[in-house]
Amino acid sequence: MRDRAYTYLKQLVDEIRTYGKYAFWNDEEKQKRYTSEYLRNSRKTKKETIEE
Repeated sequence: MRDRAYTYLKQLVDEIRTYGKYAFWNDEEKQKRYTSEYLRNSRKTKKETIEE
């Protein structure tokens, strides 16, 4: 039951993030609220590593 609840929650969160990115495509500050901080940090780290 816990796994099923997690799966439903994950699907809802993903859907909300997708709509948020679409609805606020022209507002970068609001768009950041609909992305994962973890993913932003990992992309930033990878980009810095490639540039060095």
